[in-house]
Amino acid sequence: MKQMRDNGWGVPPPHPFAPQGYAREQAGYGFPLYSSAGLPACGVPLQSVTRNAGPRTTAILSACLALVGCSHIQDLKESSWILTEGTYLDKPIAFKAPQGFQIADTDGNVFIHLAFFDDGSTVLPGIKCDDLFGQWRAEGNTVTLTLDSTKYEHIRSSTVSTLRFNSVMTDSTFTHEPDTSGVDDPIGTGRYTEVMNVYGSPFELDIDGDELVLRSSTTTIRARKDHTLDKLFEGL
Repeated sequence: MKQMRDNGWGVPPPHPFAPQGYAREQAGYGFPLYSSAGLPACGVPLQSVTRNAGPRTTAILSACLALVGCSHIQDLKESSWILTEGTYLDKPIAFKAPQGFQIADTDGNVFIHLAFFDDGSTVLPGIKCDDLFGQWRAEGNTVTLTLDSTKYEHIRSSTVSTLRFNSVMTDSTFTHEPDTSGVDDPIGTGRYTEVMNVYGSPFELDIDGDELVLRSSTTTIRARKDHTLDKLFEGL
């Protein structure tokens, strides 16, 4: 009978209390290790460990990437961004400066802002048009931008209602329907269809420090964090 030396972590014959199926001669498994006290030194066969290493590594990597994505989304929402550059089909985008209140740098360049709010709303910088009411949605590191058609319809309906109310106030006979042909209807007229070609494809999000990059199959938008307010309150 073959004698085998037990040096503390060797391979002695199976212990009477060893789990069934852990015999060292079993095909397809590595030799189980038993301590000198007769207890298993490792409860998982060698091939089982190596077999599961790939899926476990993939799961851990996916979890890490998800955490990075969540961090980027949080940073995206909590910061205000100033556009620095945009290209569509490899051609520069001429963003339109906002109307009304404007902030400019020392060279007179007007800041064009981009912000992503917690409620899923955003204001997309205009391109040959005023700023657009939009919505944004994130899945992982992918950001989708859409036109907020519901908001535009609400604005139009409110305007029509106001015209009708004024008409009733001036004509108690209710015989004249007010003229609503001049009411702005960007959705019905498709005014923003061309602009949304720029924003319509899903964007991959990347934030590195103060730099933001949104990149889709057709469009690249670059921006930097706006620290204007931080500088205003500096030293207070």
